[in-house]
Amino acid sequence: MPMNEEEILVELKKVLMDEFEVDEEKITPNASFYEDLELDSLDAIDLIVTMNNVYNIDV
Repeated sequence: MPMNEEEILVELKKVLMDEFEVDEEKITPNASFYEDLELDSLDAIDLIVTMNNVYNIDV
């Protein structure tokens, strides 16, 4: 069964906190990866690969 938007956000928060050490309060649905979360383009690629491999989610 496909994950809904809320489930994806929960999993995304876990990865951002665990793998990229982003503070939980910075992670919101409207947060900018680059400005708010302070991630760069390589981090964005790593995030996409992680979400795809671990959770089988196409981002």
